[in-house]
Amino acid sequence: MTGKFFCAVDIGGTKSEAVIFDRSGRIFSERRTKGITPVDAPFDECLSHYKKTLSDIISDAPGAVAATYCSVATVEHYSPAVYDHLKTVPGTGMLRVEPDGLCLISSVLGHADGASMICGTGSSLYVRHGESFYRVGGWGHFIDSCGSGFVLGRLAFRAALRAFDGRDGGTLLTGIIEKKTGRRVFEEYDRMYALGRPYVASFAGCVFEARRRGDAAAEKIFDSCSSDLAELVSTARRREGKPLTVVLNGGVFSNYPEYAEAVKKKSPADTTFAESGMPPVYGCAVEALYSAGVAADEKFRETFAASLRKQTGD
Repeated sequence: MTGKFFCAVDIGGTKSEAVIFDRSGRIFSERRTKGITPVDAPFDECLSHYKKTLSDIISDAPGAVAATYCSVATVEHYSPAVYDHLKTVPGTGMLRVEPDGLCLISSVLGHADGASMICGTGSSLYVRHGESFYRVGGWGHFIDSCGSGFVLGRLAFRAALRAFDGRDGGTLLTGIIEKKTGRRVFEEYDRMYALGRPYVASFAGCVFEARRRGDAAAEKIFDSCSSDLAELVSTARRREGKPLTVVLNGGVFSNYPEYAEAVKKKSPADTTFAESGMPPVYGCAVEALYSAGVAADEKFRETFAASLRKQTGD
């Protein structure tokens, strides 16, 4: 192993986070910037952002970097091009680039077989076997982003606009959305289409607020979306032919624990669910160590967590 420092990068649809750390878990630099994926932006723009994110954090390293692990949302569809682009960044050491679901498994289980379910702006479920993996769902918001923040937000708007048309009865979602936007729900048409998927996803919380207040339309959305996510777990369980350990992560699950609980209850009874309590970049750090033949232990986790809090103030 050459170099005493490591680099971990997590790039999702909402934000990007990157750190330089050493074998003990001490973080020397942390950077955050916007998230971006080819689902929402031109591919060249994404490549430029990925490279700048990696280049900027590598430039902060106090010395040689032994290994770098980059977790990039949807990269499995663009993997050769993304890896080839990032490997031109000097000083990364051993470089690995993988989809964002795998580091979530590592955040709890280390580099071991398991599964993860992401529910943020988008959604998907990943299953890892050794050095291979497969995904269930996560085919993007045009096709299949079931139960995600985007779908929840879209269905909230849909229910409110159906009520506006007179196709359905009234719903509390109308007033909640209008309070959030400061204008009538039908006037959001321009911003919904101009700002796209992340903007629509920002209205996911309206469903949970309306549901807590007893709204029937919100309850219907909650039930159908949580069922769709549980179906991902059931599908993976059937494909595996054995019980799964599934790590849950993503802003929707963390902000609305009742949603995660509903998914758990609707999933196969022999499924074990876990929550890392750590940001995805920690799982990336575990994988960077793994690249160099080092296993992350509990002491590493504790040091990394404390050092990250010191860096970010979170």
